[in-house]
Amino acid sequence: MQLCTALSSGSAMGATIAVCRMLLDKRSEREIRKKEVEDLQKEYNESTALQSRLTDELQQKRADLQQLEAEIIMRDQNFRTRQRAIEDEMLSLQDEINTLEEEHRRELAAAEADEHEFEALKKKVLQLREDEQSMGGAKRAVKGEVGKSNTYEEHKGIREANGAVPNAQPTFCFAREGNPEKKPPAKAARQLQLDSLFLELLPYR
Repeated sequence: MQLCTALSSGSAMGATIAVCRMLLDKRSEREIRKKEVEDLQKEYNESTALQSRLTDELQQKRADLQQLEAEIIMRDQNFRTRQRAIEDEMLSLQDEINTLEEEHRRELAAAEADEHEFEALKKKVLQLREDEQSMGGAKRAVKGEVGKSNTYEEHKGIREANGAVPNAQPTFCFAREGNPEKKPPAKAARQLQLDSLFLELLPYR
């Protein structure tokens, strides 16, 4: 009977040991699981922190991108405004250049016309001088002939008054009378020529 009791006691102890071992195994497994959960939680927290940091960086980069886009738009508008201003200035300068060229062409044409007119006047003055010189020579010749004629007529009149010339006829001083119809034909023609030359020269004096 003692043997049976001992065997029974041994069996109960073995069962207890087995239960203790099982509990120890479960505790170890639980600790392992707990450690795994803690590691997973730590990894999750790190992932969450990384995600939050990446989100913040992404938002910052989006803000930087929007600011850069706004700056690009502003610079593009400034560039287009400056480009239009430069184009308007170029058009204004081109209009001014065209105006100056047109004025230069008109002034050049006027200068050429003045030069031609000056040359024509120069030739006319030279011709007038030549005509004046020719007329002066003709006038002196006419005066010489008229003087001779007047001297002859005066002497003849004196002689007739003194009775030196019989059958004296009334004489006329053609140069003093100033009537070309009473002058001899040659003298009348020369006087008409001189009068015509004088009339041509009058507007230029």
